[in-house]
Amino acid sequence: MQGLYPSLHDQLNQVFNSLSLFMPEVYLSALFVLVLVTDLLFGKRSGWLCRTIAVAGLVVVLFKDLEQAPMLDNAVLFFNNMLILHKPGLKFKILIDMVSILMLLYFEWDADLRSHSKKLSDLYTITIAAILGLHLMSMAANLLSIYLSVEMVSIASYLMVVYRTERKWSSEAGLKYVLFGAACSAIMLFGISLLYGLTGSLDLYTGALTSGLAHANTLTTALALILFLVGIGFKLSFVPLHFWVPDVYEGAPTPISAFLSTVPKIAAFALLVNFLSPFIDPSVQWKAFDFQLLLAVIGIVTMIAGNFAATLQNNL
Repeated sequence: MQGLYPSLHDQLNQVFNSLSLFMPEVYLSALFVLVLVTDLLFGKRSGWLCRTIAVAGLVVVLFKDLEQAPMLDNAVLFFNNMLILHKPGLKFKILIDMVSILMLLYFEWDADLRSHSKKLSDLYTITIAAILGLHLMSMAANLLSIYLSVEMVSIASYLMVVYRTERKWSSEAGLKYVLFGAACSAIMLFGISLLYGLTGSLDLYTGALTSGLAHANTLTTALALILFLVGIGFKLSFVPLHFWVPDVYEGAPTPISAFLSTVPKIAAFALLVNFLSPFIDPSVQWKAFDFQLLLAVIGIVTMIAGNFAATLQNNL
């Protein structure tokens, strides 16, 4: 414990200096608490108030995102290289906030959700928590922060799917979603443990991970990366990790399906960009496999399988 004292001051300074880059997420955290407390104070009658606070708060978060644009001439790592702020990630965050505002307004228009006995207050709270996780996914620069942000979004998504607990379809969809998500999460975590065992590092942008993998066994490296990509493929519904999609989208209320089919996909693409950037750098001597070819094959197979499977459906 005494060995930590000399570096504790520097670490605390780094955390405080990083807060200026984390202000949209600080506002999102405060918004989550505010919507939650409003729901607790006013109960089921607070739906319109929670919606107003959530939408207004997201507009403020959107402006805080826009304020970060002038300072991003170069990518910035912060919080001990756990997160990264760069122009692509900022664009994804802005897009997430804009679409989320529309989704929050759409929740009230659905007759089934509006007539639900629990009303909509809890749903707004869960959605704000999901948006915070989506922000973290867009900025994740460490395998641990990637895993935690994906799990944060997944847990919020499970709760949103089963929000209408009195419907059998929603309960069944939520159960399938949780079981499939837990399996993919475990596989992803196993891939992360292999990557850490091969390199001794979890940081994507410090060079230790890519250089370590470049000198590791090719077959083991390829297996570890494929296991890790299972978690991202689950969020993006890549074949063969798409089996949860039809049941969840059918069982969840329509606005929830609209949210899950758009906003988490945006954040998952941002996460994929963050993860692949170090590996497609020309200076990295990468030889395990061609990421561009792998993703091209996955994209083609996913589109073909999805469209052919859709032709056999008789339920819209």
